[in-house]
Amino acid sequence: MSLQKTSFHNWSCWSSVTAVAEHEAVAIAQRTKAALAAAKARGVKLGSPVAANTVAAARSGTSAKARSKAQNIGAVVKDIECSGVTTLSGIGRALEARGVQTPSGNTNWQAAQVARVRATAA
Repeated sequence: MSLQKTSFHNWSCWSSVTAVAEHEAVAIAQRTKAALAAAKARGVKLGSPVAANTVAAARSGTSAKARSKAQNIGAVVKDIECSGVTTLSGIGRALEARGVQTPSGNTNWQAAQVARVRATAA
């Protein structure tokens, strides 16, 4: 009988502890949301300005690099089209035969990749 009483007592204790912890988690979330809303109302810019600048610089560099690759591959695609191949999958096979790598460095061309390169190069 003491075992059952002890088990119930332990369960009851843990139940109370978890209830208090859940209540505190909700209270912390509410305080955090209120503090962020107050900071926003004051005009405070949240987040790291360094990260925003770094991301913007990386994006512009990546975009320029992608456009450059697409322009180079686009010239090859136009040459393939002039030889009479007009389907995307046919152009992809011709690019593979010429050993032209995809923008990600692979040599297996899919029709969707050819379409994206054509759109970017145009």
